[in-house]
Amino acid sequence: EIKGVLQEVWKDNIQLNNLSSLTEHPDFPETPHSTQIINSFESPLHAHKYGQRRRAYFAVPESGLYKFHISCKGACALLIEAQYYNTFMECRNM
Repeated sequence: EIKGVLQEVWKDNIQLNNLSSLTEHPDFPETPHSTQIINSFESPLHAHKYGQRRRAYFAVPESGLYKFHISCKGACALLIEAQYYNTFMECRNM
């Protein structure tokens, strides 16, 4: 069992404040330029013209309301998908 957050990075001319330059990159999403398992959603990578995707499973211990926060220097999006109820939430900071 792997625990942590999967960080996938693309490094070719990803423009700051332009999420579509990542999502329209020819290598995205199948071929990241580097991957690693990290322990946090905090970014240890400090580089220019790169984009990254973080993926992890979150098991909700009980029903109720949950708050998620997102922050970034450029453009970012938080995507949450519920496995059992066919629901999907998207939050963008652009």
